[in-house]
Amino acid sequence: TKPYGAKVYHRHLDQDYAAQRNFALSKATKDWVLFVDADEIVTPSLQQEILNVTTTNTNIEGFYLYRQDVFLDKVLQYGETSQVTLLRLARKNSGRWARPVHEIWNISGPTEKLHHPLIHQPHATISKFITKINFYTNLEAQYRIQQQEQFSLIKLVLFPPLKFFHNYLFKLGFLDGFPGLVMAFIMSLHSLILRVKLYEK
Repeated sequence: TKPYGAKVYHRHLDQDYAAQRNFALSKATKDWVLFVDADEIVTPSLQQEILNVTTTNTNIEGFYLYRQDVFLDKVLQYGETSQVTLLRLARKNSGRWARPVHEIWNISGPTEKLHHPLIHQPHATISKFITKINFYTNLEAQYRIQQQEQFSLIKLVLFPPLKFFHNYLFKLGFLDGFPGLVMAFIMSLHSLILRVKLYEK
């Protein structure tokens, strides 16, 4: 923020997160760029690791970060959200962001993975979680329509329950206790809402 000497740029979000990130990328002035969302925390250990890898002469163009989810005051160890790795640290000129939602950083060149996690605390309350799902499924449905994806009744019937069992049983979400159970249900709900919106559109 400004009190710490940061330059702050304001840009209206036009429902294209890749465009937002590419705008930020164009404003960066250093060789390496780290992307962090407002609900993510860089721990001191991760900070030190980033400093170490970016000051070492290497041919690596980017680094994946393991993101550790915190939900209902519990660090999730299981389920699909507990095993997310994201390319968030890379040389400025190594590539561009793509996809309007669930965006990815497409870079050229070799990559590696950092060891210390990026802490992710995205859902302060269940109400805010559901609000986010509604917002993101709007964007995802619109993107899929642009990609010529058609509504499928079979997917509507099969995918939501399969998503639940995938997270709760196959990905061992039940070992996370009550938060793991709720997360499995919500991921299933996300799948259902997305496909209903494809039908609506």
